[in-house]
Amino acid sequence: MPSRPTKKSAPPSQTDPNAPVRVAYYRRGSTDEENQPYTLDAQLADMDRYMKAQPTWHLVADFTERMSAKDVDGR
Repeated sequence: MPSRPTKKSAPPSQTDPNAPVRVAYYRRGSTDEENQPYTLDAQLADMDRYMKAQPTWHLVADFTERMSAKDVDGR
């Protein structure tokens, strides 16, 4: 008789509030960024400010998308 699969435990970040958490930024720019109130730089500043308030979070990647949402061809 095959053995029963063991129950997987939750990742440390869900059980230990002091465990490190890996975080990735995702920023999206407008094709008309100069006239938008929430530019890529503003998004980065807000995310950096929030990250600094989370002592166990560690930035591992930063993705930036600059394509128009109106034209999804070529994505």
